[in-house]
Amino acid sequence: MFADMKTLKEAVKLGCNFIITHEPVFYNHLDETASFANDPVYQEKAKYIKENNLVIFRFHDHIHSNEPDGISAGMINKLELEKYATDGSQTFFKVPESTVAKYSKELKKKFGLESIRIIGNPEMKFTKLAFMAGAPGGQSHIKMLKNPDVEVIIAGEAPEWETYLYANDAVELGKNKAVIFLGHIKSEEAGMEYCAKWLGTFVSDVPIHFIENKPNFMTF
Repeated sequence: MFADMKTLKEAVKLGCNFIITHEPVFYNHLDETASFANDPVYQEKAKYIKENNLVIFRFHDHIHSNEPDGISAGMINKLELEKYATDGSQTFFKVPESTVAKYSKELKKKFGLESIRIIGNPEMKFTKLAFMAGAPGGQSHIKMLKNPDVEVIIAGEAPEWETYLYANDAVELGKNKAVIFLGHIKSEEAGMEYCAKWLGTFVSDVPIHFIENKPNFMTF
């Protein structure tokens, strides 16, 4: 999912030098490195890549544009939502009734998270669920929350002055809405595991390994 230093070291340990990652390597959307020229973190990471003859390929738009979207397919399988899809959708689901707290705890366990963020009443019951991977932007989240067919969103990450603020205001105004944040990595990572399995269906002479990322932060 992310070609962070732990992933690079694990790849070298496995004897692999071609790394397929979903997101940028150097801390910005376009992997622009000029502003990091004198930065020791960038320099040491770039040196490690060069010294170990690593080739990093960013596989983002292509896998999302596949039919089905490979990231969504992997995540829906991980979330066990396929049988609850509304008219075959990769976004909208009608799930057995649960509460936000109960469902969040199940997701926390499923993804091995130290913590999980929610907005909304933990005891709110719901059946109408939407899945939004990664970071589509706060306005996309807000548009989804406006949808009367959505009570809960499983989201990746969002700016706190957009999604968080709107959702909290909606809840305060008595709207039956909630958002569960998995974080960017865990909201898309199963899609890259799906990618590794997909590659294995037509690449037979090169060993393929899926490397799981750890969450980006710890909680205390």
